[in-house]
Amino acid sequence: YANQRRLVAEPELIPTRGRGTPEGLAPVKAIRQVAKDANVRSIDMHARDSVLMTFPIACRDPEMFDRSDEVVIDRQRNRHPAFGLSIHCYLGSNIARLEMNVAVVTWLRLAPEFSLAEGADVTWSEG
Repeated sequence: YANQRRLVAEPELIPTRGRGTPEGLAPVKAIRQVAKDANVRSIDMHARDSVLMTFPIACRDPEMFDRSDEVVIDRQRNRHPAFGLSIHCYLGSNIARLEMNVAVVTWLRLAPEFSLAEGADVTWSEG
């Protein structure tokens, strides 16, 4: 809960965290077709093969993100693809980030101390 306490103490970090929150939660998946035969990290891919791209996994690439397996609330280099990239960027990404900032600020103002109930487990939807 160190990040939670830090955001309460340093709310100016919330916009930075808001840029990073989707990195591990993005539900976006894309199927692309391999254009030409290639070998990527010892995996053979052939022209016209389908490849499933899951953006949350891309956000854990240690070549792109220092401490990629951690939630780093003051990460400065944070070019995650949760909202897409380049011409494939989600048009509503700026409003989505703003909404996340407002939600986190409001939540922390109303409930600065919160945690899971003792013995409770986090469950994830796989839908």
